[in-house]
Amino acid sequence: MPKALQLTLAAVSAVVFGPFNAALASSVTNADIARKTICWSNGAISAFHKDGTYDCNRCGHGTWRLEGDTLTENGDAGPVVWKITKVGRTLHESLQTAPYEVHWTYCK
Repeated sequence: MPKALQLTLAAVSAVVFGPFNAALASSVTNADIARKTICWSNGAISAFHKDGTYDCNRCGHGTWRLEGDTLTENGDAGPVVWKITKVGRTLHESLQTAPYEVHWTYCK
């Protein structure tokens, strides 16, 4: 398939299905995160503990709290604030302070 056609199909898919995916997004709850091990799209693995602490293979140890669609992680490098939603069993996070987005799934 020619590269130009691939790019055109990708753009059309984003326009057609983007709003549909956003409509399927739902709120994340503590039950979605607490006592779960999460595999990030960037290769990080985080364990979110019921007591509000977490351990991450890339970012160390810290605390977490979820308030509405905002997840705050306070770790060794300081606080990081994410906007978080879920579609099915996939969690989507984007930084509030920078154009960075990751996707999570539950580790097996």
